[in-house]
Amino acid sequence: MIFQSGRLSGPPLYAVYNQAHGPLSPFFCSNHHQHLRARRTRAPLRGGWRLSVYPTLSFLIHFIKEFARAFAVVFVDSLIFSWWKLVLPLLFSIAGAVIASKFFNPRLQRIVVDNHNALSDFPERNTGLRDHDTLYYHHPGSVDLLRFLKGQRSYRDGKHTTTYIHDFGWEVYAFKILRFDQSTDMGRLETQRQREAIIWNTLPRHANFVRLCDIATTPDICFVTFWMRNGNIAEYIREHPQCDRLLLIIQIAQALECLHDHNIIHGSVRGSNVLIDDNGAACLTNFLSARRTNDPIEFRQVWGTGRWNAPEQRFPENFGRNMDDNRPTKKSDVYTFGLLFWQIFSGAVPFSNIRSDAKVLLHILNGRRPLRTQQCDEAGLNDELWALIGQCWAQDERLRPSISEVVREVERLRGQLGDG
Repeated sequence: MIFQSGRLSGPPLYAVYNQAHGPLSPFFCSNHHQHLRARRTRAPLRGGWRLSVYPTLSFLIHFIKEFARAFAVVFVDSLIFSWWKLVLPLLFSIAGAVIASKFFNPRLQRIVVDNHNALSDFPERNTGLRDHDTLYYHHPGSVDLLRFLKGQRSYRDGKHTTTYIHDFGWEVYAFKILRFDQSTDMGRLETQRQREAIIWNTLPRHANFVRLCDIATTPDICFVTFWMRNGNIAEYIREHPQCDRLLLIIQIAQALECLHDHNIIHGSVRGSNVLIDDNGAACLTNFLSARRTNDPIEFRQVWGTGRWNAPEQRFPENFGRNMDDNRPTKKSDVYTFGLLFWQIFSGAVPFSNIRSDAKVLLHILNGRRPLRTQQCDEAGLNDELWALIGQCWAQDERLRPSISEVVREVERLRGQLGDG
C-alpha cells in the first residue's frame, strides 16, 4: 500500500507497507501496490506489516549531495594531499548515486503519481462508524483484480460468494467476492461491508484469526486473504481423522473469547467459517455478520440456512424480544459454537438428516438438537464433553456458559484425557 507522506520534512517520500513475512524491499520494487492510503491515516492493516521507504527523484538528489558532503567532512579534512580533497567527494557522490539507485524505480514512481492524481476523481469514503476510523479512497487500481482473476476457475462457489485463488509468486492469495441478486438492499449491504472492514481491520492480533490483507472492488466487493491450503475445518477433519479435535476446539474458542473480550460478536460461527492454516491451527474468518455490542446500527441478518441460528434469532418474540430483533449476541455465538463443537466430532452438518428447512426450524423451536451418534463416540466424544455441548446450545440463553468458561472447561477435559 502506497501513500505520499505528509509528515516528513524536506523532499517527499513514498512509503509502501507490505507483509513482514515476505516484504518487498526497495531492491525489489513492483507495481502491484494498488491501494492508496490517505496521508493522515494509520498503518494500512493490523498485523505483521513492515514499512519500506521509496524516495522520489528529488529526494535522491538531496541524498547524494548529503552523502558526499557528510563523508567529505569526515575524511577529506584529515587528508594531507589537496588533490584527494577534489577526488573523494566525487567518489562519494558516485557511491551515493549507486546506493540511491537501488531505492529508486521510475516505474513505481509513475504508479504512485498516477494513483495520487486519481484521488481527485474519486470521493473520500468514510468506512468507519466513529471519528477515529480509517478513511479510504476508492480508485481505478482496484479493478486490476479482474486481470488476475479473468479466465480462472473459481475454487468454491457459495450462495453469496465466489472464491478465487491466485499465485503472485511471492504468496498465494484468496479472493472472496460477494455476489448478491438484484433484490438485495445494496445500501444495507454497503453498511455491513463497512462494518466488516472496520472490525476485521481493527481486530487484535491473534494466532487464530484469518488475517485480512486487503479490500477491493472488482466492481463487486472483494476480501483478500492468505490462501489456506487445508480448507475449512470440516474438510480438514475428513482428510485428517486422527487430528487433535479438542485442540482445534480450544483454538476456535480462544479466538471467539478474544472477540468477546473486545465486545465483538462474530454472528456466524460455523464450520465453513473456520479455516486451517499451514500449521494445522484453526483460524476464524468471515466477519460479514460481526458487530460490536454497542453498535447503534439496526441489525438485519442476511439469512442463510436456519440450521446455524440460535432460536432467539429465528423466533425473537418467543424469547421476550421484539419481533424484528434478530441481533446476534455473545450467547448466540456460544450456541452456534456448540453446534460447531458437535460437527467437529460428528463430521456432519447440524440436522443433515432433515432436508426441509421448515422442519429444522420447528425442531429448534421445540428445543431439539442434533443427536449423539456412534461416529461422535468413535471420534472421542465422552459424557463430559457431551454435557458441555448441551450447555452451549441450551434453549434458554441465560443457561449458556460464557465462551471463557467453555475454554477453561475444554482445556481441563483435554488435560484429563492427556493424563489418562
